Amino acid sequence: MPRARLPLQRVLNRMARESMIERKPGRGWVFRPLLTSIESHRQSYRFRMVIEPAAILEPGYCVDIDELEKCRREQVELLAGGIERCTPAELFRAGVHFHETVVAGAANPFFLDALRTINQMRRVVEYGTKLDRARLHRQCEEHLVLIDLLRKGERMEASQFLREHLNQARITKLGGAA
Repeated sequence: MPRARLPLQRVLNRMARESMIERKPGRGWVFRPLLTSIESHRQSYRFRMVIEPAAILEPGYCVDIDELEKCRREQVELLAGGIERCTPAELFRAGVHFHETVVAGAANPFFLDALRTINQMRRVVEYGTKLDRARLHRQCEEHLVLIDLLRKGERMEASQFLREHLNQARITKLGGAA
């Protein structure tokens, strides 16, 4: 039994690092919510369509330009062949980095924490889905448009564009139902 315990502990620790489980007070583990159905995945997109565009409209919104430029370089690299070379995990991380950078500009930890929670729940589902490389090309191009809008200070346009970007991603992945 002790031999089997070490690999199990490693798995549990990894799941905890990935925010899939949490330690209970005392002993034991609790599974965090995951996106377990198409409906829950759809709801996660609807939630993001509310909070991400709203973050851009927060008073005092100020995106970190250096971080936004890192996002631009990542998106350009993906369009220059990275989409075909990267693993699903790397592609997911690039998208998460972009969206979290945009939301972090609100300087409101509740927006960013909510988005990070959703991204943790999405991770398991996203890694297991078939990659639609054409969709990823469109999304990277849209990310670059959004970066340009933010750089110009066109927050209202950026907010509307981001909402439509998320809606299109939802429709493409999950179908047209609300």
